[in-house]
Amino acid sequence: MLPCDDFGVRNINAVGAPVFFTTCLTCRAKDSANRAKQKQKVPAGHRLCQFCKGVLLIAEFDVKQTKDGVETLYSTCRECIPKTREKTKQNVAAKKQNVPEGHHLCTHCTKIVPVIGFGTWTSAGKEIRYQACKDCQPKQAAYGAEYEKTDECKSRRKRWRQSAAGIVSTRRRNHNEAGLARRKKYKETDTYRHNSKRSVEHRRVRYHFDERYRMQCLTLSSARRLIIGECEQSHAFEQRTGWVSSNFTSHMRNEVAKYNALHETNHVLGDVDIEQEHKIPCNAFDFTNPDDVRRCWSASNVHVMTRADNNAKDNKILDEYVNQVDVDAYPLSWNGVVPTQSEREALYAQWHASAHVTEEQMLAFREFMAAKKAAKASNKSAKAIAKLVELAKQKMLSIGGNVSEDSDDESSDEEESSDDESSNDESSSDDDESHVEDAGEVPDSDSDDEA
Repeated sequence: MLPCDDFGVRNINAVGAPVFFTTCLTCRAKDSANRAKQKQKVPAGHRLCQFCKGVLLIAEFDVKQTKDGVETLYSTCRECIPKTREKTKQNVAAKKQNVPEGHHLCTHCTKIVPVIGFGTWTSAGKEIRYQACKDCQPKQAAYGAEYEKTDECKSRRKRWRQSAAGIVSTRRRNHNEAGLARRKKYKETDTYRHNSKRSVEHRRVRYHFDERYRMQCLTLSSARRLIIGECEQSHAFEQRTGWVSSNFTSHMRNEVAKYNALHETNHVLGDVDIEQEHKIPCNAFDFTNPDDVRRCWSASNVHVMTRADNNAKDNKILDEYVNQVDVDAYPLSWNGVVPTQSEREALYAQWHASAHVTEEQMLAFREFMAAKKAAKASNKSAKAIAKLVELAKQKMLSIGGNVSEDSDDESSDEEESSDDESSNDESSSDDDESHVEDAGEVPDSDSDDEA
């Protein structure tokens, strides 16, 4: 038993009383000297774990970023990090047991502060108290803002979003009453209109410069017209996929029936809430190779899924779906073997890069469209108009663009049984682009057309 003067003061509590260290000044000095000696004994390429006191290789310690963005090593080894966090939780819980009524423990400075010293925020109509006091809240917010910029935070958030719990949480947050109201409000902003316009233009440009994406859009558009009943037969779709139009619609009806039986729903073919989806994403197939297109549209790879589930699945290669596909329907590039996780990550990066549109392509496309619109509204002679369009067309072709006026000619076969066939096969630029926009509704994430 020692007097209080032999102990250092850690902090001051809410009532102004000092909080002492649990070890006296003499023992703390000895501990500091022992730690210094241990550090001196650590050989090169090794590090002392402050929790288990073991001298381990540097490879056993994880790297973290400081507030200044400097990379450094954790003071505890990889195995001890969970133990230190658990010990911290126990210490905080022990302190909370000794918190007097009308006070709260600040998780940032670990001081016991009156409740009035904490801010509050509202969630779902409930008032919730911040865990950090008002003095520490700006510091914690600044630290959080800096931490969000680090690669560690981004990777953790990515892992969370891709986890089963993260998918469920995101879906619940986006589709509850507050989420729908937030989305509705966002759609009324100029930012949404600008981003939407930019997205449509991006798909149009990619449609003209990426032949694989163009064929993918045309095939999906043909399937969509069959599904929603715009046409009863599509010769272009049959030629690309090997399906008979009537057999394809029957297959999709059977898939909807299976989904209804499994999930106890009552969807019908053509509902906006249920969509056609590919178990192996379309991006995994080469749509310039007819054999790969038929594999993509094989019966074992095409099924239905709700829009929310389709967006959550994104363009990921998931084993639970891949295992349902016949090996003969795997992409040719797989050679009958499902890619490993590292190979999948490489494929995702490749698909993301292929979706990029350069500024040169964007400018060339804009000039081409502006020339066509100016030609339609111009009073110049037909020869001068043709020259303007030809110059813009040659610039597009010089950087690999597709400017054929009959880019929608394949859709004429699809519309043979449609009442408004003639209006859908116009060769004007506006009709061309409306078809491109419709066909481009399928983003890179393999969110397929409605079923």
